[in-house]
Amino acid sequence: MSDVIDNNSELKEHTQAILDLICPPVTFTSLRRLFLLLVQSHFAFPENHGPLLEPTLRCRVYDLSGKKREGQLDIALKNTKRGNNDSVPSILVSVAGAAFEKSGLGADYAGKSDDNSTRFQTKIAQTQLKFKFRDFDGDIALSMAESTMVFLESLKLPLMQDMGLHSLDVVRLTDIEDEEPEPENVDSATLLVNIQFDFSIALVTESHRLKKMAMSLRPAV
Repeated sequence: MSDVIDNNSELKEHTQAILDLICPPVTFTSLRRLFLLLVQSHFAFPENHGPLLEPTLRCRVYDLSGKKREGQLDIALKNTKRGNNDSVPSILVSVAGAAFEKSGLGADYAGKSDDNSTRFQTKIAQTQLKFKFRDFDGDIALSMAESTMVFLESLKLPLMQDMGLHSLDVVRLTDIEDEEPEPENVDSATLLVNIQFDFSIALVTESHRLKKMAMSLRPAV
């Protein structure tokens, strides 16, 4: 695989972007972007789907150069602007909100810097990634979802270790569904993934901190 990366400038650039996003700290934006790039790289090579799904999905290949051709698989971040996610076939990646819990017993305080200029607070964040697979063929949409599920499960332990995640769990895969306002000839399937991680905040004191106070008493003249 390393030889393939070295000989493919687009794949090399894509891989480096993934490695940069894996490094902590974790944010909601970095999570969405990371999993977008991971799924793009997964669908760039039909052999990644394995012997069972490759025959079905060899016609759904993502071009890492980003060039879009009619009928080619598009993998993008979900955008609420009308017309931005109309491509079919496609995979849309989004973050479905978040919930927060205290990381300690009744407090979020996680420490401070040696000079007391920065105070650190941490909450446990739980968010859900949503992958929507859209295709004119319902079986292909479901096969794309299944291949992605297997792919993400295979990355579970490495990503948890490298990113410091508390959990990464595929929790639901829907069957084929007709969703409004989808065109009548477009089917979709949805994959949901729960992720739990430490969401940290650094509060920095901008004003000058008083290091020492001295008082001098002088007699009146």
